[in-house]
Amino acid sequence: MRVCVFAAVFALLISADAASADCNGEFTKANKMKVEAGPFRVTDRVQTIFEIDGKKSPAPPSVQMTEFVPPTSVHFRKETAILNEEWVFLGKEGWTKEDASWKSIPASEMGALVEGGVYETYFYATELTDLVCHGESVLNGRKVHSYSYNVSTEGLLAPVATAVTVYFDAETGRPLASRSDKSLTKSSMQHTETVLEFDPSIKIERPQ
Repeated sequence: MRVCVFAAVFALLISADAASADCNGEFTKANKMKVEAGPFRVTDRVQTIFEIDGKKSPAPPSVQMTEFVPPTSVHFRKETAILNEEWVFLGKEGWTKEDASWKSIPASEMGALVEGGVYETYFYATELTDLVCHGESVLNGRKVHSYSYNVSTEGLLAPVATAVTVYFDAETGRPLASRSDKSLTKSSMQHTETVLEFDPSIKIERPQ
């Protein structure tokens, strides 16, 4: 009897490991940036929420827009009430806009971005944990495949955990959207809604 029980438990463990491997492989394949899919635009609506005296107080939202022309062109813009940012990456070169003029990004910083996978995936998923493949469902009337996972990044005082859910079109395999929640402090969090749109008219050129 003990042998049978052990065999059954061992079989379940093997099955769980296989399912985990299949899920990792499925997500990695889906998330890999595909040159043949063409240029696309990513729009992030970021909302920071503070809790003061037990009441939630949302700050004005910010909008970030990033355009990609695979394999190695990126144009990023961020607009807030107090700050505007703009970057352009072309291969291993990069520029950032400061006071209406463009300044080259140091090669060491660009190298870190390239090694970090800025050109490799649709959704940021470096060192992800707790990946779950949810299979097929419906989002805004479209059949999708969704995945959820956690990402830990370095904060000012301690690592910051972000819970992410991403969605891919079930028919084309193209990424559609994501939602994420990040705990900034004990009394503040950040919620981001992301939409991706493929647009062959997008072009990215070296700044003048």
